[in-house]
Amino acid sequence: MRNPLVEHLETFTEFHDRTYTPKNKIGVSYAKRYEILLTKLIRERHYDAGCLLLSKLANPPSVTQPSNMLSAKRFFIQLAGHLETHVKSK
Repeated sequence: MRNPLVEHLETFTEFHDRTYTPKNKIGVSYAKRYEILLTKLIRERHYDAGCLLLSKLANPPSVTQPSNMLSAKRFFIQLAGHLETHVKSK
């Protein structure tokens, strides 16, 4: 079924929810879209690394990392490597 929300804007096919129904009109969540986009940019070597942290307003607040590829630890390891290379080149 055609999604009327995306008929005017071209989007990655990965963003289309395969379980779209008239009742479920929103498709893939924004969080999942960010995860798909960042993963795609890293795999296609447009980015060296990326980080995606999701938080929930709760008591206490919680933060999740939906993907190991997009974890804060991996991002900062990559960043530290780039900084080290930059400093050594000076």
